[in-house]
Amino acid sequence: MLLSREDSIALLKKVTKENFDGIYKHSKAVETLALHIASLVECNNDIVMMGSLLHDIGRHKHPPKSNNAILHGVEGARILKEHNIDERVVMITQNHIGAGITVRDIEKQKIPIPKQDYLPITIEEKIVAYADNCVKYDKICNVDYPITRFHNSLGVDHANRVILLHNELVNLGYKIDIYNNTIEKKNLITGENND
Repeated sequence: MLLSREDSIALLKKVTKENFDGIYKHSKAVETLALHIASLVECNNDIVMMGSLLHDIGRHKHPPKSNNAILHGVEGARILKEHNIDERVVMITQNHIGAGITVRDIEKQKIPIPKQDYLPITIEEKIVAYADNCVKYDKICNVDYPITRFHNSLGVDHANRVILLHNELVNLGYKIDIYNNTIEKKNLITGENND
């Protein structure tokens, strides 16, 4: 099932209760950036909107900096499945952590989730994961923010996943300029705008 923006926010509020305000502020900033990117690439904007708003629905149970904060993606996917939400949104929620989690990460970090890859696959999953990485609390940052953060906390492999995700979006033929909080459509070969 697909939800309107208003119904997505209502579901987020219903599930997250007293944690809603902080989760919503972050999700709204992710939505802003993700929809801006989505407007420039071929994708399903409704899925990006819902995925952006609901990607952290599992945060009420696994808040940031808690021992099992990394589990919020799997928890969020479980919640969305219980509410019969479209599988594409479920997968955004499940696979948005960082730029993805691999079986190797699970084994190395002893993450208590089923051993499988949790990597963004579809363009909608990649857009939301990328936007989420570039939002610190409720502020849009440049891509250096997640690269540095992951490099310092998790190592070069995780930082490289963000770089690859960034490059993949750029290679779609668009210039992503987060330094100026703008994203403009640009042909990378000719350097001309594609309006």
